[in-house]
Amino acid sequence: MFGFKAALGLGMMVVLASPALGRADDRASKITGLVEQGWGLIAQHKNQEAIPPLEQALAITGDPAPPSPETAYVMKALGTAYANTGKFEQAETYGKRVVAIEAAVFGPDDIKDIEGVANLGITYAREQKFEEARPYFEKALSIAQAKLPADSPQLAYCLAMLGQFDLQTGKKAEGQALLARANAISPVHP
Repeated sequence: MFGFKAALGLGMMVVLASPALGRADDRASKITGLVEQGWGLIAQHKNQEAIPPLEQALAITGDPAPPSPETAYVMKALGTAYANTGKFEQAETYGKRVVAIEAAVFGPDDIKDIEGVANLGITYAREQKFEEARPYFEKALSIAQAKLPADSPQLAYCLAMLGQFDLQTGKKAEGQALLARANAISPVHP
C-alpha cells in the first residue's frame, strides 16, 4: 500500500464565516471545533468516528453552496477519513471537489492549492491508480517550485512525495534524484 500522510500540513486554511447562517463567530467556531475534533480522531486512527462530526461541519458550511475555503477545509478532512477507512470513492469525490473549489477560489496555481492537489494524488496512489495519481503529484510540485522559496520545507515535501511515488512505481533513477533534492533542502519528509 502507498504510505503517505494524507495531510501535508502546509498551513491552516482560513475558515471564513457567513452571516447568513447565524452569528459569524459562532458558525466559524462550530465548524473549526468539529473539524479539529475530526482531525484529532483521524490522528488517533479513529477514522470512522471522525466522519460524523466532519459531515456535521460540512452541513454547517451550507454545501452545496458557492465554493468557499471553509467548505474545502472540511472536505479535506472528510476525504482523509474516508480514504483511511478504505472508502476511496467518497475520498475521490471530496478530493476532486477540494481541487475544484480551491482552483475557483484562489486560482488554479495558487500555493493554497498544493495540499488539496497532493491529497488527491495520495488517494489515487493508495488505490494503486498510479496513472491518475502522477499528474496531481506533478502539479503539487510544479506549484511549489513556482511559488515557494528554494529552501522551503513544503517544496522538499512535494519533491519527496513525487520521489517516493516514482520509487514505488518503478522509476528508480527519477525517484532517487527527487529524494536527493528533497534531502538537500530538508531531511524531514514522508
